[in-house]
Amino acid sequence: MHHPNATRLLITADAGGSNDPRRWTWKKHLAAFALESGLKVTVCHFPPGTSKWNKIEHRMFCHITANWRGRPLTSYEVVIGTIAATTTRTGLTIGAELDTGSYPLGSTVSAAEFQALPITPDAFHGDWNYTLAPVPPHPPEAPATARRTDPGLTAMLTDPALTGMPRSDFERLVAVSEPYWDALAEAAFQRRFHRPRSYLHPQTSSIDHYHRLLAALLRRRRAITSTLLAQLLGVTRTNLSNQFQDGHRLLDLHRVIVTPLPGSPARTLEQLQVHLPDENDQEDQT
Repeated sequence: MHHPNATRLLITADAGGSNDPRRWTWKKHLAAFALESGLKVTVCHFPPGTSKWNKIEHRMFCHITANWRGRPLTSYEVVIGTIAATTTRTGLTIGAELDTGSYPLGSTVSAAEFQALPITPDAFHGDWNYTLAPVPPHPPEAPATARRTDPGLTAMLTDPALTGMPRSDFERLVAVSEPYWDALAEAAFQRRFHRPRSYLHPQTSSIDHYHRLLAALLRRRRAITSTLLAQLLGVTRTNLSNQFQDGHRLLDLHRVIVTPLPGSPARTLEQLQVHLPDENDQEDQT
């Protein structure tokens, strides 16, 4: 090889087709290549719709297209020969060969197999930038259990002063909307992440339907920032944001009228408690 002492490989790829960053099969075979070659493979995907940012491919494909213009591509040999014959005055040469390997269709990767892959997401857009270590898949972890939210915190967040509705009305909304949430969640996983129904993300699945809907309601009420709410519920802001879209759909589906609170959303627990009635007011109400 040209670089026998290399220990790492950087791959730049677009975000569509077989190398879609959401495809588990792509990452599984990359992990197998990393293990076979002993190279630490780092992948950086171009954002969707920006494949022309890849200057190498952009420079290459325009000349390939110009070279086979008007030529009927009647066989694989013609295609390969036309691509390989592409050159420019500045010294560009292109190598091409036919892959005669057989690849079975319909291969799938289970959730357990995917979770076992040695993938380390980058701190910046880990869904597009990640590294696969040249080590065997690690043993499957025990399934994540739902995190129990502090009842006192739940009681505070469901206060009518924050939600804009009596607790009994919110409880009823949770009960009637849960079947709809299951359908929306399954469709979202299939559409955005190509995940089977049985797969549960260890972070998003730690929030039950009750607190997902509560989070969407508080966000629409502008009662609290997403950052503070994520801290209180013990998840990341990104994980919590994934729930908001379907939560808002459920509120619209059940025609829940939400009046935003005046002012800016609370950024600290002290600011949030300003909206809550004090203990004397609560005793007077009882």
